[in-house]
Amino acid sequence: MAYLGLVPSERSSGQRVARGSITKTGNADARRLLTEVAWNYRFQPRIGYQAQRRAEDLPQAIRDVAWKAQLRLSGRFGRLRARGVQINKVCVAVARECFGWLHVIGGMKKVKVRGQAKVGMSFVLAGCALNLLRIARLAPPPTGAVRP
Repeated sequence: MAYLGLVPSERSSGQRVARGSITKTGNADARRLLTEVAWNYRFQPRIGYQAQRRAEDLPQAIRDVAWKAQLRLSGRFGRLRARGVQINKVCVAVARECFGWLHVIGGMKKVKVRGQAKVGMSFVLAGCALNLLRIARLAPPPTGAVRP
């Protein structure tokens, strides 16, 4: 996650540890996309009709992980906000965790991209997140429906 710039900067000496804002190193487009995805976790987790149709071709294991990630990230956004953490810091924290979930999903899919650096691959994974995990604004699943 350090290569995306989503980790805090640090100025330390001896016993003193001082952490600052995020480092903003690496791919700015991937970082921007992940933070836009993270903003959608303000809402309750839902899966809309179009998202369900897009996910039909994916293995069940990936859909289960995506749903688990959506529940966890929405809950984390809400808990941090309830604690009074500044909303931009909450968004960056959720974006950092979202990227970790994307690595899990990307590892399950066994995606191989040749000739691209890790940062380029993280941008591809962040694009997958936009399609897979950002579904919060759509209608909730029907009552009594089993999660996808």
